[in-house]
Formats: sequence, structure tokens, C-alpha cells
Amino acid sequence: MRDLKRVTDLQLDLARQKLARVAERDSQILEQIAGIDAQVQAMFHLAVDDPFQQAGAGASFEQWASRRRSELQMDRARLRVERATAMGSLRLAFGRAEAVRLTSRDLR
Repeated sequence: MRDLKRVTDLQLDLARQKLARVAERDSQILEQIAGIDAQVQAMFHLAVDDPFQQAGAGASFEQWASRRRSELQMDRARLRVERATAMGSLRLAFGRAEAVRLTSRDLR
């Protein structure tokens, strides 16, 4: 029974780690989106006669920022699916660990 408890505890720890990695990646993506948004806001404050704007780089940058933001939002959508899967695995691992804990307690 002790070995079974170790295995189920390990599965539970792995499931928690997976969920933590997904949450960390989501946080990183949100930071990237915020950085892009800040850069876009800074572009709006450039003067019309700024060489950057006159070269047409402002419009190109805005297009790039829009595409990149969309890519990051798609990454977040994929992460939501991963998070749901990880939550399901975590629930299952927790249930197994709890069942082993209760069973071992009852056997004492």
C-alpha cells in the first residue's frame, strides 16, 4: 500500500506541475500582449513629423503588432484547452491519491 501511495502522490505532483507550467506560460503571454499594447500606445504619441512616422514605419508596426497580438491570443486559446486537460488530469490524480489515502487509513 505504501508503494501505491507513493505512485499516486507522484502522479498528483506531476499533474500540479503541469498545471503550474500552463499557468506560467499564460502569464508570459499576457505580459507579451501588454508589452505590445504599450508599444502601440507609444506610437500614437509620436508627432506626425517624426522620421519614423514619415517613413511609413508606423503603419507597418501597427500591422505587425496586430498580427502578433492575434497570434498570442490564439496561443492563449490553445493554453485554455491545455489548462482544461491539465485540470482533468489533476482531478483524476487527486481522486486516486485521496482514495489510496482513505483506503490505507481504513486498513490500519
